[in-house]
Amino acid sequence: MKKLFPAVTAVAVLIVAGIVHGIRTDRWGISEKVQQAASRIDRIPQQFGDWVASELERSPSKQAGIARQYFRRYDNKRTGETVSVMLVCGRSGPVCIHTPEVCYGASGYVVGGKTTIKVAHPKGEAVFYTADAVKSKAIEKTSVRIFWAWFVEGKWRVDSKPRIAFAGEPALYKFYVIRDMATPTELKMDPCLDFLRQFLPELNRALGTSTTSTNSEAGDTLVGN
Repeated sequence: MKKLFPAVTAVAVLIVAGIVHGIRTDRWGISEKVQQAASRIDRIPQQFGDWVASELERSPSKQAGIARQYFRRYDNKRTGETVSVMLVCGRSGPVCIHTPEVCYGASGYVVGGKTTIKVAHPKGEAVFYTADAVKSKAIEKTSVRIFWAWFVEGKWRVDSKPRIAFAGEPALYKFYVIRDMATPTELKMDPCLDFLRQFLPELNRALGTSTTSTNSEAGDTLVGN
């Protein structure tokens, strides 16, 4: 009987490891909580204030654990400004990885240092990272400004180690706002901030809350109305 114990223990360990791996890789499908969270993306308005959305042609990620992706371009009919929006929903692990430093770096961009900002809006406050990314070619240079954050417990938050900070979330959203910069623009004058001030109350309502946001890393810049 004693000889059988190590073998039984080894089998049990393998079974548990297989179950854990299956959950992490969605072997048995996306969880109900993730599906519910993903369905809320349908509530996002396609028009608010002076901003009107149009679809962006972009191939969705095939990464396991990603349940839904939302790609739109929003045009301001009054000012002519344009921003691109990406919202990803899924399990916390896959949603936490592939931040702009990784994604844009792999596409040939040099991503500058990120800044933590607070964006005040009519329903409260949200916390975002922002960074500029530049790609230079022989005859042209492309510059973009990126804002990003994760939606945790009804709050837009950032963290330098999101996989650890947000590991316990059953479903997670990651939100990007991106703008092409033909010429450098001072951060406090960036059109993305006007977009965020108007869009965040609508987005929070769509995702199920309109609460305010606080974050331990916030504090570099406060951008209000």
